[in-house]
Amino acid sequence: MSIGLNPCGYSPYTKAPMNLNPRYFFPYTRAALQYNSICRNPLNQHFHISDTKRGLDYLDGEVLELREAIEQNHTKEHKTEELGDVLLTAANIGFSLGINPNVAMIQSMKKIQNRLNFVQEKAPKNQNQFQIAWSDAKKSIG
Repeated sequence: MSIGLNPCGYSPYTKAPMNLNPRYFFPYTRAALQYNSICRNPLNQHFHISDTKRGLDYLDGEVLELREAIEQNHTKEHKTEELGDVLLTAANIGFSLGINPNVAMIQSMKKIQNRLNFVQEKAPKNQNQFQIAWSDAKKSIG
């Protein structure tokens, strides 16, 4: 069995959606750019992350809130809100470092796609084989 990478498909192991098509990520990055614009307004400076350590601490808190929403089986709407907080905080940290989150997302998607292509060539038959192939891909191609 090989793993098909249908942009609207599902992982054969977790049954989770595997949307690697860039058009599914661009709305997030457009939102992040809008968020950055809001943060640049002098009246909203308290939203801008200028200290990376403080930003990472804030991101940890947002991830914890998302984890709690998932573990406590909150509504999809609440989980969506918490995930949005994580994504926007991460994007704001990127902006504070001079990194465009859109560029970072594209680079990351290319990296993941290269790893998945590597894994596909190994044709894993179960989750354990997939994890081994994934580790090999990370060592071989980054």
